[in-house]
Amino acid sequence: MYEDPTSEQTTLWIMGDSHINLAKKAAKRRPGGYNLNRTDLGLTVEFVGQNGPCLSDLHNMITEAQEEYGQLPYMMIIHFGTNDLDASTRMGMYHKNMHAIKYFL
Repeated sequence: MYEDPTSEQTTLWIMGDSHINLAKKAAKRRPGGYNLNRTDLGLTVEFVGQNGPCLSDLHNMITEAQEEYGQLPYMMIIHFGTNDLDASTRMGMYHKNMHAIKYFL
């Protein structure tokens, strides 16, 4: 189930590897905190990060986050691939990413 885009509150997931955990820590220290100073726009930001995931873990991460938060967000920013750099070519990583994302569309 997806978030209603006509809602006054919009949820953004920033999802990915350990870089997302670092971004969450940095956001906490800044003005506006986790919501990146955008509560005036009705934006709620959820940082969904794990240490060490590969692209093959993306589907499970989205499914687990959906179970935790109750629905998929209106928007997602996905940062993956850092842990795959030795395992795949760039084009192969792109196709794996697109396949995982299209599953939820």
